[in-house]
Amino acid sequence: MNIKYEFAPEDAVAFQFAHKAIRSSVLSKAINFLLKVLMAIMAAFSLFVGVTSNSLLSIGLGVLLVLLLLYESKPVVSRRLLKHSPYTTEAGLFCLHEISIDSEELVERTEVNEYHDKWSSIFEIVERPDYIFIYRARNAAYIIPRNRVIEGNYDEFVSEVKRLYKSANLKKEKVS
Repeated sequence: MNIKYEFAPEDAVAFQFAHKAIRSSVLSKAINFLLKVLMAIMAAFSLFVGVTSNSLLSIGLGVLLVLLLLYESKPVVSRRLLKHSPYTTEAGLFCLHEISIDSEELVERTEVNEYHDKWSSIFEIVERPDYIFIYRARNAAYIIPRNRVIEGNYDEFVSEVKRLYKSANLKKEKVS
């Protein structure tokens, strides 16, 4: 079974947001929330002290903390950086991708690359409404956007990917 799709910078950004949500544990989310609250309190205190005592240093620190709070919620890689990077098209990232699957492996082809992964080496499958992420490793995945498929049936492909992944993991459990 094959599927062809165009991969765009927006898809890489969507993966970063989804990956961050997938990998964040409850504990790390709680710690992150507490750090943001602490930074907000420090920013408010610095701004209050700066305004009441006419201290430019305190005002500057408060503004810096506010900016850090706002920046922290942004993805690591921006759309503009990805779009204008000289490496992305040369390395076969933002271009036409074809993925072929059979009972043994998944093969991804672009105009400059070809990757082979046995199902037993696939780390995880994560499905979102507009994407399927087929993790090759904890932080690397094949990202297949539903709305950019130009050849093949997305839903049938996703069903087959999940079936083959499950089958490979059942085989791994029997061997262990």
